[in-house]
Amino acid sequence: MKILKTESDTIFVIYDPARQRLRVGGNFRVVDEADGTREEYLTMVVEDSVPELPGILEGAIREEIYPKPEQELGVEPKTKGATERLKLAKFKILGKIIGSRVRTWDGSVPSRTAKLELLPTRGLLELLELGGSLCSSQAASQTSNQVVKVPEAEAPAPQSASLPTLQLPAPRVKHPAKIGHVTDEARAYDVISSCYHLEGINLIVGVKGMGKSHLAKTILVDFINQGFGTIVFDLNNEYSGIKTLVKDDKLDVLRPTDNLKFTLPELGPKTLIDIMEGLGLSEPSLMDFRSIVTDDKGNLDVKTIEDLEKKVRGLSTRQTASAIQRRLVKLKPLLTNEEGKMGEIVTKLNDGNCFLVNLRALDHDIVRCTVQALISILTSKLESQDLKPIAIMAEEAHSYIQKEAWTDIVTRTRHLGATHFYITNSPRNIPELILRQADNLFCFHLDLPEDIKYVAPASGLDDRTLEKIVKALMPHQFLAVGSVTRGYPLVLETCPELRGVAAGETRRKFNEP
Repeated sequence: MKILKTESDTIFVIYDPARQRLRVGGNFRVVDEADGTREEYLTMVVEDSVPELPGILEGAIREEIYPKPEQELGVEPKTKGATERLKLAKFKILGKIIGSRVRTWDGSVPSRTAKLELLPTRGLLELLELGGSLCSSQAASQTSNQVVKVPEAEAPAPQSASLPTLQLPAPRVKHPAKIGHVTDEARAYDVISSCYHLEGINLIVGVKGMGKSHLAKTILVDFINQGFGTIVFDLNNEYSGIKTLVKDDKLDVLRPTDNLKFTLPELGPKTLIDIMEGLGLSEPSLMDFRSIVTDDKGNLDVKTIEDLEKKVRGLSTRQTASAIQRRLVKLKPLLTNEEGKMGEIVTKLNDGNCFLVNLRALDHDIVRCTVQALISILTSKLESQDLKPIAIMAEEAHSYIQKEAWTDIVTRTRHLGATHFYITNSPRNIPELILRQADNLFCFHLDLPEDIKYVAPASGLDDRTLEKIVKALMPHQFLAVGSVTRGYPLVLETCPELRGVAAGETRRKFNEP
């Protein structure tokens, strides 16, 4: 491998694929000792291509038009073959390696005499100060919270499903969370970060069927095991399959209109009015509705569903009354006069429980009203500090939360202690403000250049570099970048032990081609 040239933070490397195999997303250490000092760089392969070499094109055209033996053309067969198979790779400089840690790149570049060394996963994780468990997938899921430091020479290769989990030397992590899996040097590693680094705004994007929900489930299992109260808006009942991986008393399933209903006092006047507005009630009618649900001080002035309906019927304008009644018909399945469930939900969230809100096959208006009501109540509880910090996971949130409301939710709650996970195959539906505030991006394969360009600001990479990486990702592979990776992009895989946990997987008549 030979450095051909550098441009800004990009190194162009010429290499022979017969001697060295490269993959986009792989990491290399570049060691430069040209001037008597040692400089080391952490780099990632971002593109693999065929170089334009003088004479190659001309020779190919000549052979196509008038084939002749290579000897007659004055070219040695062995030399010509070696030249034709040369490839050109682009390496992106991610940082400088100083001692045993990665530091911010200072703008310097290596010389042409620098050596390029493949950086194994173990070395990369140590440089980034990330934990990693050397294990079989089953053993890893059972013992990922146990940290056992193992010297390099003593770390054995995995042999069976009963192999105990062994941790790489890394700083002690109090609240471990698996963020992915890698296979390297015939060994498999679960990459361990901390729940601390997952707090904030997290985006999981990619085309359908790549493994987005699998990654979300992996993180959710560790959240539950670490006692991090979580609400999951589950559009397709996909997450109920994790019950076998967590304690039974830590996971509850809520079904709107069944075991999830709200009293009017739980909703309060503001949420009631917001829900009516979301159901399309016009501004004049909203003013009348506000007048019947609030008193002079703005407090709720109705206690039961019957009280509300009676006041609506008493409105002087029949057209307004009719508009409100039509919307109450949609909302009524979510209302109850009996003791509400929110007190129990808040208590259990504070105890570290997870609630799966099963939205599968529900009317769209019911879904929107449920999400709006829950978010509003939980936000109020966070503001009053009756609720400890929680996590909210939402699949395809744009289908039931308007962009303006979505941005408002994140802006209001992120500093109150709400951690957000948004999982989508339509990244351009994520509000730009949320995208630019993202703390972590988990990007699976994307096809459309427009999607890639849109999410690029959350990756810290330019859109061309990001496109080269994510288009090369295979199913279950993803690019992770953000707080969980110390800001450096890593190509990981979803953890194998959860790939079969797919309660909401599309049903099929035929299970194979």
